[in-house]
Amino acid sequence: MHYFAWRSTTARGQFRWGGCADGCTVAPLGKEQIMGTRILKGIMASALAAAVTMGATATGAAPSAIYDAVPAPLPPNLPSLGYQATSTQEFGDGITFAGTDRRLTSVTVTMSDWALHSTYPTLPAAGYNHPITLNLYQAGSVGSLTPGALIASVTQSFLIPWRPEADPTCPGGTAWRAADHACYNGFAFNITFNLNQVVPNSIVYGIAYNTNTHGYAPIGAPGPYESLNVAINDSGPTVGTDSAPDAVYWNTSFGGFYTDGGANGTGPFRRDSGWGTSTPAVKFVASAPVATSKQVCSDNGWMRVARLDGSSFKNQGDCVSYTNNGK
Repeated sequence: MHYFAWRSTTARGQFRWGGCADGCTVAPLGKEQIMGTRILKGIMASALAAAVTMGATATGAAPSAIYDAVPAPLPPNLPSLGYQATSTQEFGDGITFAGTDRRLTSVTVTMSDWALHSTYPTLPAAGYNHPITLNLYQAGSVGSLTPGALIASVTQSFLIPWRPEADPTCPGGTAWRAADHACYNGFAFNITFNLNQVVPNSIVYGIAYNTNTHGYAPIGAPGPYESLNVAINDSGPTVGTDSAPDAVYWNTSFGGFYTDGGANGTGPFRRDSGWGTSTPAVKFVASAPVATSKQVCSDNGWMRVARLDGSSFKNQGDCVSYTNNGK
């Protein structure tokens, strides 16, 4: 089983396991894979509850999670996969959404940063900016190792906060000590992509960014992005499901990192098995889809769709009027 937690040190090119979610101290490992109500009473109360429920449906609910593998509350650190250390271009998973809302409004990804400001003192104290891409694909055909066609791709620049400086009282003297008094080698934080994208019930997603010598367009220079990792949740999602349990999607140029040793190729973004319940720590939030034709307004369909700005309809006529004139 993979335990997918890696980081490289710029100075010595060593590989370290980034999975110190329990405060462990990590030693250099070499190029080795480590597989790691309220109850309402009475008739009047019941009637009121029903009315409130109907009203919420008719006026549209706020965006809500349709897939969630981000731990809450977020711990100081999580196991993670470092792109520079594992020769990675893209990493993600195949998932199936819960509920019926399919217009994505945001996608949150938990990252783990191992870089210290003291290593890069000329950069801002708040952190450094780095572009990260989220790719959404159609689910692949049955038996296929690769995802289907690209649905959408969005790139945003995010502020990457520095990992806190080392606490000499931590074992080894290189980790930092969090408020829970445990020591960690990485620092977990969230980034959020803003979207307005309708998606099918099942997709494959991928997270891509460039490092010194890896990514789809390597930067070609050392920097703190060499210590930037995507966090992993060992327990799987709490909302939605993993379409292919025990597998993720990964593009690494080093075949030895794949369970099959690279037998099925090292170039494409493809499925890799042997991951158990582990999955990238990602959360998808959606709202009702946009009404695009009067047909979707009938049979109470107006309750399940919305305007482009996310606002809901008062009734079927309001929905039909919007599809006819955009108002």
